[in-house]
Amino acid sequence: MTKNAKELVEELVKANYSQSKIAKLCGISTAALSAYVNDNYAAKDKSEIEKKIVSGCKTEIERITKNINPILPFQETATADIVLNIAHLCHTSRRMGLIYGAAGVGKTRACLEYCRYNRNALYIEARPSFTARTLMRKLASALGCTPKTNQYELEEEIISKLKNSGKLVIVDECEHLNHRALETLRTVVFNASHTGLLLVGLETLKYMLIGTRTKNEYLSSRCLANSRVKALSEDDTASLIEHLFKGSSTAVKKAFYAVTKGNMRLVENTVFEIQRLLQLNPEASLTAQFVEAAAAQSVLA
Repeated sequence: MTKNAKELVEELVKANYSQSKIAKLCGISTAALSAYVNDNYAAKDKSEIEKKIVSGCKTEIERITKNINPILPFQETATADIVLNIAHLCHTSRRMGLIYGAAGVGKTRACLEYCRYNRNALYIEARPSFTARTLMRKLASALGCTPKTNQYELEEEIISKLKNSGKLVIVDECEHLNHRALETLRTVVFNASHTGLLLVGLETLKYMLIGTRTKNEYLSSRCLANSRVKALSEDDTASLIEHLFKGSSTAVKKAFYAVTKGNMRLVENTVFEIQRLLQLNPEASLTAQFVEAAAAQSVLA
């Protein structure tokens, strides 16, 4: 039997969803949802709000009942070890470090894992729109600073919060930052606060620093710990697949490496598609051909 709007809301409530979260999923206000479920909704025609509730709730219920996680669990790999070791070095010795490599090789995952086990580490993801000012505001928010309109006062409070705090600041996707933003990071976090700083980004980040030596010399000369990280090895890929699909054949593991070349993001996309296909075809078995078919659907070659 098809469930009505109230039954769907109740199902999500039983799954520990708050009314505000359910309302957001449905694209309506919390007040409107509360009024509807309590039979106090003012409008005579309730069809529009019911359509929104049914649509939003059904999609979310389907998502959580399928139990398909698009995010792979963290796995210790050679790439992860490099990132974790350099993060630890920058943290404990208050150095500035640089991690660079192709997209999807696991840099971000390893940084987040370091922050998960080291509460004194702060993670910030830069965006293409970030200026020096917005970057400092983002850092100030992470540190719990009082909002300020004056840039100098904001930087002074950041310095006060960071100095002798034992923190590490990790800034990811640094290739999006311009020269002024990078220099502000160096002067505020590293120089003035004597705090460890780890810059993470694509291959282009390295060439931004050394390719314009005179422009970024103050920064590049201080990166005392740096490394290029690569895609997963065939052995690391095989270990990850064994962790996810116990008892996988050697052919399956080789197929995974062949279609993804050890790129963590491509592995993730392929695993997600395999999980989806196995739910649709419970009798299917995981073979090399199955992996190749899933990759063809999920990997943009």
